[in-house]
Amino acid sequence: MIDLLHERIAPQPTATPFRGLHRTLPLEEGDCAEALEFLDRRPHHAFILSGLLRENGLSRELNRGTFYACRAGDGQLLGVALIGHATLMEATHEEAIREFARQLQCEENAHMIMAEPQTLDLFWRTYAPHGQRMRRRERQLLLALATDPSRCGALSRLRRANDDDLALLLPVHAQLARQESGVDPLMVDPEGFRRRCARRIAQGRTWIWRETDRILFKADLVTRTPAVLYLEGVYVAPDVRGRGVGRACLAELAQLLAADGRCLSLFVNARNRHARCLYEKVGFKLRAVFDSIFLHPRTECASH
Repeated sequence: MIDLLHERIAPQPTATPFRGLHRTLPLEEGDCAEALEFLDRRPHHAFILSGLLRENGLSRELNRGTFYACRAGDGQLLGVALIGHATLMEATHEEAIREFARQLQCEENAHMIMAEPQTLDLFWRTYAPHGQRMRRRERQLLLALATDPSRCGALSRLRRANDDDLALLLPVHAQLARQESGVDPLMVDPEGFRRRCARRIAQGRTWIWRETDRILFKADLVTRTPAVLYLEGVYVAPDVRGRGVGRACLAELAQLLAADGRCLSLFVNARNRHARCLYEKVGFKLRAVFDSIFLHPRTECASH
């Protein structure tokens, strides 16, 4: 299993000056290998960016945004970010964070910004004067599987989802998104949301326990990198919570996914004590802390 002390305390971007001017431009195909090498310096923190770049390349449609690189005048890479619907960044210099904030100000109707707290504070100070208004800020705990998954007595009927499960999965996944962000994707982007869920099923990345016409458990493998497997969208039906269903399914899935030695990670809202308890029972431990800012749509901002 992983060493949780490694990278637990994230190095903060430096404010020391660098020689020459800086420039921030969309990432190009020829720069992807360098960007991945940069992201892999902290593989257990930058895995979402790394996974999206590896799997989707520079496709704006699939990434729901554009990858940017910030460089010093001598060409040194200072930061890599995905700017768009969800904005994520990895930077070694504060000026790169400010540059990414200015770039997001040019985007229409961004939804969320996620980063480690100090990075997000710096980003927000630059972004807020000319950006969308903050709707809510949430703390996310990054957990990683630290021991062999702890099994319980309950039997799991876990399986990969298929096309026949999509109609039942859509409202469940939408509920999770609404609880976290306050926005129902089935209301604001029903076709796009359905397409993204269907694509994940087609990729064999959604696992469920289904009984007749309802979902008892679900989880999605969202990102894969050489170092990390990232789970998201873990759901246990309310009426079976506390009966071992979630623990049995998650432990089985964790054993399956962690068998190749990669770190299995997931985020949990710091306020969600029940989910944190479930993950701890399976063997997940705290690795790092992130914050997410959810934004008011720009059209809504203009009306205030």
